[in-house]
Amino acid sequence: MQGTRRSHSRTYRRLRYHFLVLPLLVLAGGFLLTYASWLVFDRANQAEVQRAFTVQVDQTLDQFQARFLQYQSRLEAIRALFAASDAVDRGEFVEFVDSLNFQKQSPGIVALGYIALNADKTKATIEYIYPENERNLGIVGVDAFNDPNRETALRESAKASVAVLSKPVRLLQYENNGTQDATGYLLFMPIDAEFALSSTIKPSTLMGWIYIAFRIDETLAATFDGQGFALALNVFDATDAGKRQLVFASDIAADARPNGFEPLVATRTVSLLGRTWELDITSTQKFHGQFRNSSGSWVVFIGLLLSAFLAVLTWLVADRTRALRQIRRINHQLQVSEQRWKFALEGAGDGVWDHDIATGKNHVSARWKTLLGFEPEEMTEEIEAWASRIHPDDYPAVMKIMNDYLKGGRSDYVVEHRMRCKDGSWKWVLERGMIVERDAAGTPVRMVGTTADISRMKASEALIWQQANFDALTGLPNRRMFFDRLETEIARVQRYGGVFTLLFIDLDEFKEINDGFGHQAGDDVLKGVGRRLRVAVRTTDVVARLAGDEFTIILSQVNQSQDLETIVNKILDSLQQPMNVGEHVFTVSASIGAAVCPYDGVSADDLLNKADRAMYQAKAKGKNRWQSYSMPVA
Repeated sequence: MQGTRRSHSRTYRRLRYHFLVLPLLVLAGGFLLTYASWLVFDRANQAEVQRAFTVQVDQTLDQFQARFLQYQSRLEAIRALFAASDAVDRGEFVEFVDSLNFQKQSPGIVALGYIALNADKTKATIEYIYPENERNLGIVGVDAFNDPNRETALRESAKASVAVLSKPVRLLQYENNGTQDATGYLLFMPIDAEFALSSTIKPSTLMGWIYIAFRIDETLAATFDGQGFALALNVFDATDAGKRQLVFASDIAADARPNGFEPLVATRTVSLLGRTWELDITSTQKFHGQFRNSSGSWVVFIGLLLSAFLAVLTWLVADRTRALRQIRRINHQLQVSEQRWKFALEGAGDGVWDHDIATGKNHVSARWKTLLGFEPEEMTEEIEAWASRIHPDDYPAVMKIMNDYLKGGRSDYVVEHRMRCKDGSWKWVLERGMIVERDAAGTPVRMVGTTADISRMKASEALIWQQANFDALTGLPNRRMFFDRLETEIARVQRYGGVFTLLFIDLDEFKEINDGFGHQAGDDVLKGVGRRLRVAVRTTDVVARLAGDEFTIILSQVNQSQDLETIVNKILDSLQQPMNVGEHVFTVSASIGAAVCPYDGVSADDLLNKADRAMYQAKAKGKNRWQSYSMPVA
């Protein structure tokens, strides 16, 4: 009996131990599976942190370069003002710079000014400055060549005909006000005395420089401090070999071991505007806090709790698979969001759009809708709705540029065109875009980009062009446009044959009207003469005002003496009709000289000189008549 009991006891123990083996194996397997799952999540999290860090480092470098290139583009806009004007006085300079309104958009700028180079090239005097506050006005008249660093940068800029940054300098505005740290930079751009937007400026035509003075610490602080920036940034000026000068350190500090992880570190070097910069970028507690591995902790907890049960273990595996899919989906959404808003960060207030080429949907930001006057909830997402708002005259060119870009015929998508606003008006916009996704065959399926409002810039360009090419009093083409059209007609005749006639018109006794009745009456007479001349000739002919009471007309395809006489007599008759100016009635006559191309000359100066001589012959014969240089006059 006792032997039987001992046998049963041994059997029971063996069975108990046997049944314990599988749970222990399942438990051990659960532990191993849980640990393996945690490693997967941990490594995935580390990889995501590294990817996000790399993206933010690249964005930081892009924003750094964009800030300096923005300053350069502002100087180019001001240089265009000089190129479009015969002379720019202080008032025009200040008014134009004020219209750019870039101080609010570009914190850190202390002043923008114009430096004039004297005739013997030995002094560079600050002539104009903006804003005209007490601090800035105190340095007007200072010779920039007094400082070797400033002189070196100025001469390098003139020699290379490009914008150049100076070495770090103490800004003159802070010399006597007790400011301890007034380190800044000066960005110089040379100006051609011939007012040409040339890529190369000759020393003999250098008239001076326009420049921006800015504090590097305030400029970069406005760019990188705040606004969710989670990286520690140190910027060094490394232009001088073997020497790195710290010019900016962001407010956020990098912890030694943020949240238990080694901080990520990156260094980027970039050459920009004649100087070499090094950016030391380090991850922070704030940055790593965005990527806490909470999913991995849940896997550990659930695995340890339910690994003893096969059903729960199966569920855990399924949950792990689901979690991995969720992570991939979240990662994809993060990448899409990153691509979508990348341009928003660079565009600084521009509207953002996202074309899903495969589905025909077009997602646009609230800012994009606001640019066109829409509320955020308005407008459909179809690409056709976007395309239908493009101006009909611009639509073919926009579609061609986009199609060429999508087919690989262009390296970028950048286009200016007009878009219809909600109220029916048209607005000039600048669109930039890039392909961010392709299918397996390499066909573009997604494209993102930005839309910027450039209406004010276009209006400024149109105004500058109008002022540069048309007479302000009469609205006729001015001397500059006249010579341009004259050269065009000469080139046409030389290439294709044919003739044209140049008329030089000088009003008779105009000085008596101007002196006797005042300049306003004289101006009204000149405007009336301009209107009558336009009516008297064909729409294909060019009527221009050279100066004072001198006008010119280019008559295309007129070479017969009889035809020319008919046209000129029509002009003389038109001018002699009584002209009501206020309370006075004037009768105006003119003396006209004519020169025919190519018979009388094939250069602009020669033709104008001969037409002028013929005009004086007409005056000598009694005025109120015309005289041809070579054709007989009946």
